This record gives sequence, C-alpha cells and structure tokens, in this order.
Amino acid sequence: ESAKAAYEAAQQELKAAEEKKPKLEEELEGLQKELTELEDQIKNNPEAKAAMEAWEAAKTELENKKTEQQAEVETAQQDVLDATDRVNKAQQAIDEANNKKEIESEYSVNSTSLPDELVQKLDEKLGAGFCAKVEEVAKRLNCDATDLIGLMQSESGIDPTAYNSNGGATGLIQFMPSTAEALGTTTSALASMSAIDQLDYVEKYYNMNLQAYGFSSGEKIDAGDLYALTFLPAVAKNEVLCTTSDSLSWAYRANSGLDVNGDGQITKTDLYNRVMKCYNDLLASYGI
Repeated sequence: ESAKAAYEAAQQELKAAEEKKPKLEEELEGLQKELTELEDQIKNNPEAKAAMEAWEAAKTELENKKTEQQAEVETAQQDVLDATDRVNKAQQAIDEANNKKEIESEYSVNSTSLPDELVQKLDEKLGAGFCAKVEEVAKRLNCDATDLIGLMQSESGIDPTAYNSNGGATGLIQFMPSTAEALGTTTSALASMSAIDQLDYVEKYYNMNLQAYGFSSGEKIDAGDLYALTFLPAVAKNEVLCTTSDSLSWAYRANSGLDVNGDGQITKTDLYNRVMKCYNDLLASYGI
C-alpha cells in the first residue's frame, strides 16, 4: 500500500511538472527576448557600447596584472629557494672542509713523496723502478704518490694479480672485465703483467674517467677523488656518492663498510679516510 501511495504521489508530481513546463518555457523565451533587446540597445547606444568595451578592457587589464603579479611572486619565491640552496651548499662545503681537516689531522701523511724505506720494500716486492713509476704516474695525474699507493693498498694490497671472484675484478685497482675491455685489454692480460707494466693501465683508467666525469685539466686530485673515480666514477665530483635510499643504494649495500661513521651514506671524505688509513697501515706493516 505504501509503495502504491508513493507511486501515485510521484505520478501527481510528474503531472504537475508537465503542466508547469509550457509556462516555464514561455517565461524563458520572454527572458531571452528581453536579453536580445538589451544587447540591441547597447549596440545602438554608443555610450552604453563604450562603457561595455571599457569594462571588458578593464577586466582584461586586471586579469593580466593579476597574472603578472602571480608570476613575480613565483619568481621571488624561486629566488628565495635558490638563495637558500646556495647557502645550504656553502655551509655543506664548510662542514666538509672542517671534517676533512679533522681526518687529515688523524691520518696525516708527513710527505707526498714515498719514503725511501717504503720504496725499497715495494721495489723488492714488485720490481725495481715500481715506486719511481708510481711517482711519475701520480705527477701526470696531478695527485700525490702517497695517495695512489694508499688507494692500491686498499683495493688490492698492491698486488697486480689480485682477483675477486665476485665479479672478476683484477689487479692493482681491481679492474672490472668491462673496464679492461674499455681500456683495450682483458683482465687475464692484466693479471699476467708486471706491476710496473700494469701501472700504464692504471694511468689510462684515471685519465679516461677524469675527462669523462667533469674534472678539469690540471685539477688537483686527492685521495678521496682517486677512490671515488675507482668506486663510482660517474658521481666522483659529488661529495655524497651513494646512500641507503638513493638510486645507487645497491652500491651502498655492497660497500657499507666504507661508511665509517654509520650515517647511511658513503662520501668522498669516507674514502679519503680509508686511503689515508691504508697508507699509514702499510707504513706500519714495514715498521716505517
């Protein structure tokens, strides 16, 4: 019964609406006619027409000014962001410099030249003239011979035959097979070379990556740069090389031991630290 009543009520409402429809259409037609007449009056009345045109022009000018002001506000906001970014980068550079000074103090190297006792020990192990060639290569790369020795000590224990079965890295700086190919050789050929001969490929490798990844000609290269060029050359100009959450997180996970302070990132300062420590440990191993 209730459904039937609702249906009947709806039918009545529909009928009433249909009865009102002609009247509403008539009213709408009348309004449209009035609007047309008003538009004709404006067109035929120069003063009214001019007023409408002035109003439209003022409206357009106001909208243009609002757009220009919004653009100026956005530009000012971007300028503030850019300035803030520059300040943050400057502060980061200051912090990095201070941090590096602390590390240099902890792992200081008294001379950029190799001490005679170390030259004697390494030449006995790797062939007469090895250290002299290291000095020559370092000079051409514009780095310190002590840094280059420390880097090779870290990578391979300064062993030209050192081999890592996980990926096939070989030699003094652990050349990967693809790297050896890019240098015009193979890891098996490198492993069969003397340490002195392999230094040619060490120099070739660093020259290739110095040019490829943004280092300028004659730029001084420190231990952190050398290790970064060995570890992740494509980002070697950055202080932060990889983190636990960036696109190079795989490199962090595989080398998390390089994150000496456990801050979730591997930096060139971390690598500098490691090279200096490896060099000093090498000296200590020979009682120097």
